[in-house]
Amino acid sequence: VAADPRLRPLLLRAVGAAGHERQSSRVLDHLADHRVLSGVLREWLDGAVGELGGAVGLPGAREALNRLSPYRSVAPRVNPEAVTRAAGYEAAPLLGRTLRTGLLDELGWPALDEALRLLDAETRARNGNGNGAGTRGDRDTALIVNEAWPCLILSRGHKAVVVGPDGILLDHDLRLPADLDRWQRPQFRYADGELLVVWWQDGKQRGYWSTRPSEVLTLTGEQISHWWRNDEAAPSIPLPDGGRATGARTLHAGDTVLPASRPVIGDGTSYWRQGRQGRQHVWLEYDPATGTHGRASLPAFLRSGIGDDATLLQDQCEVLPLQPGLEESPFGTDGTVLGRWVRAEEAAGEALTTAGTPDGRTVTLRTSGRGDRVTPLGALRLPGGAAPVVARTRRQVALYAPDDGSEAGVLGRVTPNERGGEFAAGTPFVPPVSFWHALRPRDERSSAALRAFTDAQA
Repeated sequence: VAADPRLRPLLLRAVGAAGHERQSSRVLDHLADHRVLSGVLREWLDGAVGELGGAVGLPGAREALNRLSPYRSVAPRVNPEAVTRAAGYEAAPLLGRTLRTGLLDELGWPALDEALRLLDAETRARNGNGNGAGTRGDRDTALIVNEAWPCLILSRGHKAVVVGPDGILLDHDLRLPADLDRWQRPQFRYADGELLVVWWQDGKQRGYWSTRPSEVLTLTGEQISHWWRNDEAAPSIPLPDGGRATGARTLHAGDTVLPASRPVIGDGTSYWRQGRQGRQHVWLEYDPATGTHGRASLPAFLRSGIGDDATLLQDQCEVLPLQPGLEESPFGTDGTVLGRWVRAEEAAGEALTTAGTPDGRTVTLRTSGRGDRVTPLGALRLPGGAAPVVARTRRQVALYAPDDGSEAGVLGRVTPNERGGEFAAGTPFVPPVSFWHALRPRDERSSAALRAFTDAQA
């Protein structure tokens, strides 16, 4: 089996998995002492150390080290040369390259930071803490997030805040029933400058509009989840003449019948909502005034992404009309729209996925074609000329080096609607990617220092 070129890769894969078995120590000792399998293990160690040496980002290096770690007891007697190479590994160049390529922490949303400070202060005043975790005091203190693109609605405890690109648009003290179950978290909608507060009580959907908080309404139409949800919902679109396009009939302030929420795109003049034709996602022409839809078609910007021998991934595309305060989007704009087209193609056994943004830039990521396809979202423009590639990977968003679109090129990962974590420790809250258009440089001089950072300094 080991000599068969068709089967040896399967043996290598099995050897690579052996280190993570419950009784891995006994299994690895057996492999190391086996006349044939020790050679397979030697080859696997060569490849694993090669992956460590080929890593271009700190996440890739850590994953390579994690793969090697279980084999520390047997590696010296099976492949001492590989151990020597691993021991001589230098991490400083990776750190230097990561800092030069760019960090998400270099961008911020001042209004969002202000809103988080406001919510923290309110929580501390009421409950004696401000960390957003747990249920101390008289109400749940978890952060609730709802979209009202380009605004973001944040709520914690007794307060809700609507954050716009340039500032806080609304600061509202909630008027919720005193006997409301603390786990039935309120949800929100925002239209025409008014906030709709929604909750469930006695089997009915209740709510009020912020300008008339004493007028509690029974709401019909879409039923909004009243349990835990901080998912990354598709953005709705504010309409030039007022109201908000949600993929169904327009939502206006004062409405008591809630329209359904579906993914929607638009260029400020025409609108489309997501639909299906067979097994394919398509965009259907859509009239927000009536909520009706027509034939499948595409905005001009998405049509520009169609290529020969490539498939436009319509469900990954996004078109949003440019809004005040988003003119300097780090993803770029043509002065009319924001967003991206995404297309996929195969080349030489690799899966290539390309994203194009309205400013004319394109980025491409390549994968082996196995498993989930990584979806590029565009190049993130940072001060000093840096432009790491942003890509979606399941629930996370990853930054890639612009000159390495392979799976090994990840420079850091963040999770929307959570703290920045180890790769963006200075970011208290990562907004959904559709809201990254509001991000702007925090400190251009500091970014310039990062662009000039050397491996020796690292």
